Amino acid sequence: MKGFYKTMLLTLVLFISSCVKDLDFNQVNDLELEPSIATSLVNFELDQDDLSALGITFFPTIMEEALLPDFNNSLVQEDLRNITLQFEGSNTFDDDFTINVVFLDPNDNITYSLTPMLIVGNDEAFTYEEEIEISTNPDFLNSNKISITISYSGTVIDTTMPNSLEFKSAGIFNFSID
Repeated sequence: MKGFYKTMLLTLVLFISSCVKDLDFNQVNDLELEPSIATSLVNFELDQDDLSALGITFFPTIMEEALLPDFNNSLVQEDLRNITLQFEGSNTFDDDFTINVVFLDPNDNITYSLTPMLIVGNDEAFTYEEEIEISTNPDFLNSNKISITISYSGTVIDTTMPNSLEFKSAGIFNFSID
């Protein structure tokens, strides 16, 4: 029985003395979260038949628009720090394509314009990345859509040759929440 009491006393002493460090409840004030959210923006694949609609082999400029998520909320307005835009593509045509990307507000005013991207002929591993710092580009937060314009450097598309232009884009939204 004496062994039992000694074991209990030793356990009690260890239990009480193991929690002697003071807790710092102010650490929560130093907490900073930095979440990132990745999302797809605009993706497309066009082949020679898409680019030579109805047998017309002269390539027109193509423009596509897509709506963006609503940036008009307090989390985005206060805590969005930057956006990393990532693009990749594949061009099996012999000629080059230029892709222009702009962000627009509800009145179709440009809020941000990316450097035009040239996808050279037969480049099957095109990549491009651009970062938008919100502190130096606050108008970006007024964007509600993305507009992409595709231009072809050649004049005639050979519809007998199977070719394609593939383009993918994504945005990584980086936040800093205090």
